[in-house]
Amino acid sequence: MSSTRSIAVDINDLRDQKLCFNVGRYHLRFRKLSILTLICAALMTAGPALAEDEAKSNPKRDRALELYKQGKMVDAMPLLEELAAENPKDTAVVESWGSSVLSYAQTLSDADSRKKARIRARSILLKAQALGDNSDFLQTLLRQLPEDGSFSAFSDKKDVDEAMQQAEADFARGDLEKARQGYMRAHLLDPQQYYAALFIGDTFFKQHQLAFAGEWFAQASKVNPNIETAYRYWGDALLGEGKLADARSKYIEAVLADPYK
Repeated sequence: MSSTRSIAVDINDLRDQKLCFNVGRYHLRFRKLSILTLICAALMTAGPALAEDEAKSNPKRDRALELYKQGKMVDAMPLLEELAAENPKDTAVVESWGSSVLSYAQTLSDADSRKKARIRARSILLKAQALGDNSDFLQTLLRQLPEDGSFSAFSDKKDVDEAMQQAEADFARGDLEKARQGYMRAHLLDPQQYYAALFIGDTFFKQHQLAFAGEWFAQASKVNPNIETAYRYWGDALLGEGKLADARSKYIEAVLADPYK
């Protein structure tokens, strides 16, 4: 979840230009198996390229996509739904609406309700695809989202999984501080929980606290050196600090950890 962005960017542009070669929250900064996380690292691309008529000034549309870009998926979702009803051929809006519904699903504690929301999200994303949306982000979401809306646990340990799921729900609401507390709780309960350390780092990355982010990505890579994601995220943090040689080294480590990604 490496990227095709320009080297000469500030940290805000770095996040905005997250493109990805494969799966992996996109740059996909794909979070493995939280499809939500997959969204949240890619969300800063704010959907597929817009047609000229779609890009015309529309305050409600601008507001909805700005909320989406900020990671406030639950707030963006109803606005995006209204916009999709008004202009069902606006691919950027339809894609963003689908991924927002997918994030909203993470906030639902009832398993059946969550599945239904995920199924709905999939149907919306398929509409975007039918409109001609072929973005890497969309294709990856669809590959990661089963037709039955099923989802995987982070851990076999009930308390760890509950902490992770709650943190993901807080992340979907855009509450990074609360999300980080949840990931930290999971980390304390199980220091070998790779995604707890990874996502702690990702909250710091999203807040542009790159040194802290790098420390947690380093910790995740020690927990499991055979997963590429932490190296790649770590490379992003180093790139944001202007440490190009160090960033390149981490991207190489990511390739070595999993050449097929």
